[in-house]
Amino acid sequence: MAGRHKGTPKTGGRVVGSINKTTAEQKELFNQLWANNLPKMDKAFQDVLLEDPAKYLELLAKYAQYFVPKKVEQDVNINQIEPPTIVIKDKK
Repeated sequence: MAGRHKGTPKTGGRVVGSINKTTAEQKELFNQLWANNLPKMDKAFQDVLLEDPAKYLELLAKYAQYFVPKKVEQDVNINQIEPPTIVIKDKK
């Protein structure tokens, strides 16, 4: 039987939370490409704005999702949370 026995902990591999080297390199390349093309992209966005303002807003909203964190609705019911219990111990 190849591999490890059932119940034996895993060993080796990447450390939890470490960044994949290839992914990090791809992100860096994309960031460089984006930064190098900002003037061209700005002009393209301005051209779209002049031609069709509605299309400009659609494009802006589409690309904003990559730069602005999405808000997530959280439903918290304070009636479900139990009040804290305070315990005072005498040191005598």
